[in-house]
Amino acid sequence: GAKKRKTKKEVMQELIAKSKYYKGLRAKEKDEDETLRNKLDDEFKQIMSERDTMSSIAKLMRLKKDQQQQQRVRDRDAREGRPGNFQGRERRSESDAGYDRITEDLVWDLRQNGAQAMPTREE
Repeated sequence: GAKKRKTKKEVMQELIAKSKYYKGLRAKEKDEDETLRNKLDDEFKQIMSERDTMSSIAKLMRLKKDQQQQQRVRDRDAREGRPGNFQGRERRSESDAGYDRITEDLVWDLRQNGAQAMPTREE
């Protein structure tokens, strides 16, 4: 059997129907992505508001500052020709630097906004 050729109107209706279908799919995916993103944001805020997390981040930042200070002293000593245990400056990777910036921003935001006080068991 010969297949009947579609009219221009039928082709356009089919095209419009497909377009609406895929537009709906994209909207649904966008909503699902936003819902997931909001859930992750909430969970991340919860984790960051916990006292242990904040104290760990603060310890890490103090350790990092100490290491940077020690590196500056070693660099200065090497420039001035002082004897020491100079082994050259280690370079940080881009991802390490980015992670450090994000962590510092998060701590700064939490300090500015004040960490949400967690209710005690009595409350």
